[in-house]
Order: sequence, then structure tokens, then C-alpha cells
Amino acid sequence: MASPQTIRALCLFIVNVCVLAAVAGCGGSERGAAPPAQRLSQAVYVWQRQWNAAVQAAVREAAGTADGFVALAGEVQWTRGRPHVAKVEVDYAGLKAASKPVGLAIRIGEHAGLFSRDEAGTRFLETFAAQVVAEARGRGLRVAELQIDCDCATSQLADYTFLIGRLKQAVAVPLVITALPCWLGSAAFAKLARSADGFVLQVHSLEKPQAVGQGLTLCDPIRAAAWVEQAGRLGVPFRVALPTYGYLAAFSGEGRLLGISAEGPARSWGDQARLVAVRADPAGLARLLRDWNAQRTPYLTGVVWYRLPVHGDRLNWQWRTLAALMSGRALIERVTCRVAYPEPPLAEVALVNEGQIDVLPRGTLDLQWSAGRMLGGDGLSGYELERVGEQRARLHYAGSGSARVVGAGEQWPVAWLRFDRKTEVQVHEE
Repeated sequence: MASPQTIRALCLFIVNVCVLAAVAGCGGSERGAAPPAQRLSQAVYVWQRQWNAAVQAAVREAAGTADGFVALAGEVQWTRGRPHVAKVEVDYAGLKAASKPVGLAIRIGEHAGLFSRDEAGTRFLETFAAQVVAEARGRGLRVAELQIDCDCATSQLADYTFLIGRLKQAVAVPLVITALPCWLGSAAFAKLARSADGFVLQVHSLEKPQAVGQGLTLCDPIRAAAWVEQAGRLGVPFRVALPTYGYLAAFSGEGRLLGISAEGPARSWGDQARLVAVRADPAGLARLLRDWNAQRTPYLTGVVWYRLPVHGDRLNWQWRTLAALMSGRALIERVTCRVAYPEPPLAEVALVNEGQIDVLPRGTLDLQWSAGRMLGGDGLSGYELERVGEQRARLHYAGSGSARVVGAGEQWPVAWLRFDRKTEVQVHEE
């Protein structure tokens, strides 16, 4: 059997051949114009730490569109200089059944010292990385790469390069690092990037806003495009991590930041907190992706979306949004109102998102009916019902503090009304 170093060298040789071919292809177009770039590969991060039925179903659904997956295999945190592992029980059989390239990722928390001076810590990471790859292979999964996501300060990138050199000797697969835009201007990063077999540039971040009115964004397309151009000048193959998620920022009545969360409202915020949702913008990212697919640095080879949409994740896109974007289809925003009559005197009103983009709930809906008298009714899903006439009522959305959206493909029940006879309800948006 070939040694780990021989296998890794062969994989790196193949990557370099592909990059050189791409560079050569950019020089043969007529009149000096760049030829159309080949389509970017598009993989998805499976960063969930619990592989429940919903995550397994999401992987099966995404397998038909995604070019590959990168699954979190474990996280290492340091307490008093000693490592502690939170291992993820990955569904290797499910990933294998997807029949797509699969990478594994190890998250490494902030290390107070230097790896070059912590032989025990470095050896621990070497052993853990080798175990992660060996376990996946033992379960029948072919590991395409191992990603290292290290919480490293720019001032410690030289030491991080030392760690990567050691980890490369421990695993027999291409070793890729995740990188931050603030690293790009460092001479130490150029050496780090060349010591790995590639990197993934993370152009999204969850930043703490200081005031309610402050502009909030997860990914600025203009800055992302500039960072990609800067990264391309290193001459190292890389991909870009783009966001699908969102988070909530909670503010007090005086505008003071109470906290941020990517999971949902925290109890400590209280019922009076003002919640502001910050979400990845699918339209802006679609334009960015179209630009890169048309023309880009030849060293940019793909996109990795963070993270896999899973049913029930309220602060992430629905799968139909990401699938449409990955496939290059138009992102359509379309919400309709639907009235059902489960029994003749009872009417149930719902909002139906038939598009590919999550939308905010409609502010006010006007309800009118042709005959009969309303005996009772109530608003649902944050809506309040107000009767304004014998044959008319209004629905006001009062749940703005929850920062919820009607997800793509979702149906929201917003009211029920009971009449003294069969009638037909018309719904209009005000």
C-alpha cells in the first residue's frame, strides 16, 4: 500500500494540473477577452452536531443538486491548555449513499499558546485527525479531503503553518484550511496557504451590531468580490464559503444590545425585547454567483454553502431557495392567500409561499364575505383579528417582534372564522 505522503502528493499533483490547465485556457481567447469560466462546483456544509432524522432527510434531498458535502466530524476546545473533544456521530452510511464527494471538517478552538511549543497538544490533534479519517474509511466512506477550521489570530499564522505541516504528515488525504479575509494581507498567510492543499475563504461573518438602526449584513457582495480577487493573487486553489443562515439580534427598549443568537430567542432577553433578524440575501448572492461563473480568477474553483438547510431550522433558508440558486434558476417571490372550508360554516385562511424566497408576513389583510353573519373567529401565527363591519374584518400582523418569515414552500394558518351559514371569504392585501 502506498504511504500517506505518496497518496497526498498524488492528490496535490492532480489539483495543480487542473489549476495549470485553467490558467492556460485563459490565454487563448480572441482579441484578448477572457473565455467563459467553467461552472463553479457547489458543495454544502453539514455542520449540524446531531444527525437526527431531519438532517438525514436533508442530505438525501440535497444529494440530487449539490456537488458534494463537507461534514463536521468533531470540535476541539482547550481548557487550561488541555484539549477536549466534542465528537460528532456522523451518518457515514447516509453520506456514502449520496454518491457525492465528501470532505470532513475538524473545528479547533482558540489555543492560548503556540502549537510549536505544545508537543502534547500537537500530537493530540495529529492523532485525532488520523482517527477521523480512519473511522470514515472504516465505515466505507471515501474521504475527499480533511478541512481544518482553526480559530487562529492573524499574529499566530506562522504557528498555524507549523500545525498544518504536522497534520499533513498524519493524514493520507488532501488537507484544506478555512481562512478569514483579514488574513489575506499577511505575509504569513501566503506561506500558510501554500503549505496546505487549498483553502476555503469565509466571506461571511456574524458581527455584533451596536445599535438598532445600524446596517446589518452577513455577506457584502462587493467586499466578497474584492476579497476573492485578492485571494486569487496568491496562486493557490481555493473555494469560497457563502451563507444561507441568519441570526437574531435582541435590543432593549433603550436600544442596548442584549445579545445575538443563531438558534432563536433566548429566555434572558425577556418578552419586551425588540428582535431584529439578519439573514443571508439570496438575490445578492445569486448575482455574485452569476458574476463568478461568467468571469473570475482561475484559482477560485468552487463554493461551499454554510449550512445545509434542515426542516425546522427557522434561521436558515429552505432547501428550495438554495436548490434554485445552485441550479441558476430565477428566484421568484410569490405569496398567495388561500381559504379552505373544512366544513361549510368554517373558513380557514392561510398564507402560502409559492416562491423560492422567504418573505416577511403581510402587514394587514382585508377579509370580506358575501353573506351570513360571523359567529366567531381568531387570528393565528402572530395575526390579530379585528371585526370592522357586518361582512368585513381585518387581520393585523402583531408578531413583528418575533422576526419570523414565511419560509419558501411554507403555509401559515393566519385565521379561522365561523359563520351561521355557508359563505365565501375573499382576502385582499392592504
